[in-house]
Amino acid sequence: MSVQEKYQSLLELANANGTAYELSDADGVLNIDGTAPSSEAKQQLWDEYERLDPDFKSNDLILNIGLGDAAGGGGSTYTVVS
Repeated sequence: MSVQEKYQSLLELANANGTAYELSDADGVLNIDGTAPSSEAKQQLWDEYERLDPDFKSNDLILNIGLGDAAGGGGSTYTVVS
């Protein structure tokens, strides 16, 4: 199973909740950089990530999601790295 297949449900959720994102996959690490339309949408993505990797120990995903200006977030982002 590829890392993108592992996190397919997270990508589908991002598509469904209106998160704009870009992917890159290098050396078995999936990097997702994006902008969520609301804090609720952003939290949904983090909840799904936690469901897929409960302790965030796989070190195969970098999830960097900010809030769009319409959501009032500006520049808040979270990055998980090993």
